[in-house]
Amino acid sequence: MSTTTSHLQTANKLGVLAALALLVAAGGSSCTRDNPAYCEGDDDCDTAGHTCDTERRECVPVGGSDGGGGGDLCEENADCEDEGARFCSSEGACISCEGGCDVYVDRSEGDDDGLCGADDAPCESISRAIERLPAESGGTVWIGGSGGSTHYNENLVVGADQFDGGVSLSLRAGAGGGDVTIAPASDDVLIRLENGPDLHIEGLRLEGRGDVESVVSCRAATLSLQDVEIADAESAGVDADECDVVISRSLVEDAGFAGISAENETTLEVSGSEITGSGEAGDDDSAGIYADGAARVVVTDSTIAGNESLGIHAEDTELYVQRTRIEENQAGGLRIVDSYIEVANNLIVKNGSADSEIGGVFARIDDLPDGAPSGGLFAFNTVADNSADDESGDLAYGVNCGAHDVNASSNIVYFESEELQALSDGCDWDWTYSNIDPSNGVPDGIFDGDSNNAGDDPELDIDFQLTNDSQCIQGGEPGLEEADADVDLAVDFAGESRPEGDAPDCGAYEYRE
Repeated sequence: MSTTTSHLQTANKLGVLAALALLVAAGGSSCTRDNPAYCEGDDDCDTAGHTCDTERRECVPVGGSDGGGGGDLCEENADCEDEGARFCSSEGACISCEGGCDVYVDRSEGDDDGLCGADDAPCESISRAIERLPAESGGTVWIGGSGGSTHYNENLVVGADQFDGGVSLSLRAGAGGGDVTIAPASDDVLIRLENGPDLHIEGLRLEGRGDVESVVSCRAATLSLQDVEIADAESAGVDADECDVVISRSLVEDAGFAGISAENETTLEVSGSEITGSGEAGDDDSAGIYADGAARVVVTDSTIAGNESLGIHAEDTELYVQRTRIEENQAGGLRIVDSYIEVANNLIVKNGSADSEIGGVFARIDDLPDGAPSGGLFAFNTVADNSADDESGDLAYGVNCGAHDVNASSNIVYFESEELQALSDGCDWDWTYSNIDPSNGVPDGIFDGDSNNAGDDPELDIDFQLTNDSQCIQGGEPGLEEADADVDLAVDFAGESRPEGDAPDCGAYEYRE
């Protein structure tokens, strides 16, 4: 080789080295933020089951890599047990379950016999996904749908034999955008919750198809439902016994005995929900909400309408109802027996029928539940256009009440039939500041003394709101100067501020021009 050639080769090598040095100095290394594999911490790793190798600045599967670019760490779920994890993803990464697992279900893409768990390796069935949740920490089962409607046919059981006490778990619709419906595979209860675990259900439609006794059964546990639709139970949409139940923004429809049944020290909270089409015609005990021996039932901002029997039946229960529309329930609006009540700011309208014994409200309170407050409250309600069998004796179809000490203040009880009266003869609640239809007689003393009750037409519009001519407006004429300012309600039925002016108006709505 000539000396000239040797010098050229040396110069070329030096040139390449110099170029590389300039590239590094300019930030041109492949290990930069512009490289999708680059990381400085675990938050930079977008792929599920990956962590940051801070020495190599590279995202690798949890548990490390083979030193050659992140080879497979697992091939099956059992391979992850030594890593303190629970699932193997399709990419060979172990998925940790600290604080509860996320387990994924996809009826069309999942495999119960395969990896079954990770978002990229889902289970096929919901029941298998529940089995995959750790007993000590629970977690969430994400139930997939894609675009249209996805149906699962399964009966699900969640109980103390599967999970430790106090463990929380959730059944939720996944992010696929479609509607997810679960219906029973047999005539057993669709979802049975027993003895301990806390279960949250969200975004699902649960159908009994008329074949199951109850769609959701809760026994000695905690249940919450949010944005859920429940339909077609032979007996109850939700059947709760010794449970704590919270139902929000949900629909319960077409249950044979009750949309919701709460018994034996159950606490029930219903908000922003609708209960309709439930109960059995001719059965005066069935109802949209049936409570017997429940510790506490709270209903707010809801609609209980179009049920075949009663709207609400409450016996030996503490009942709290506010800002709720109780309408067109065929056997009557509310039936209250030996219960403590706080019923305020409600529309109780168009309930009962020519065949029903109860119109708007029936209350017989001889005894209160153990531990309940004394007295009771029935205030700022509009009870109108209810009806009942005119041969049913003294069962008035506005409000039929007994002699228990209830503060019945600032109500409207009007627009009743020509045959029946607004209040029953024995209705000895403390009626004050109310507009009561006198057409067919009223109990003695209703318009006497300083009760401040009035009997003229309240002048309601088609939506049962006050019009400009109503005597129920504060300062209106004749007779009714204002409602009871001592009853502390900050808003009316519509959620608007109360009072609107110097003093509140009677009935469910404040008057607004």
